[in-house]
Amino acid sequence: KAPASASPRVARLAEGLELIKTTPFDAALLDLALPDARGIEIVQAFRAAAPKLPLVLLTGNANDDLALQAMGEGAQDYLTKDVATGSAILRSVRHAIERERLRQELAEANTRLLALDLMKSAFLSMVSHDLRTPIASMRGAIENLLDGVLGEIPPEQRASLDIIQRSSARLTRLV
Repeated sequence: KAPASASPRVARLAEGLELIKTTPFDAALLDLALPDARGIEIVQAFRAAAPKLPLVLLTGNANDDLALQAMGEGAQDYLTKDVATGSAILRSVRHAIERERLRQELAEANTRLLALDLMKSAFLSMVSHDLRTPIASMRGAIENLLDGVLGEIPPEQRASLDIIQRSSARLTRLV
């Protein structure tokens, strides 16, 4: 938030960069033609100094390529001086502030989703391991029975053990 008395104005990029270090702002309105800097380097310098500060650019040059490049560098809006009335600038700044707020909310939500995804992966890994261990024990015991390690198996029991063996193999694949 700028001081209540008036919105501070500076004539040079260096002054603006110093000011944003000491004064909190809701947004910055940047002219792309300053005595000590021009064009996209102004956006890059501000973005490096205040990565979350919404930026609205004001220029006398209606250059679509420069506008796209500036937006790619993190500017929220781009106005040419010939159409930049007070109400247009105010609307653009308000929208820039809202877009930045939404961008930050989205980034926070994305961070929470990534954390939840890690928790889900850890849970699935643990469950998978905890299920495979007893299934492997059952499969080993079934193979011992079918191989006759514990004695002869009557044909009726062999048929049931074959079903159990196929089911345990299917369960292992599912896990």
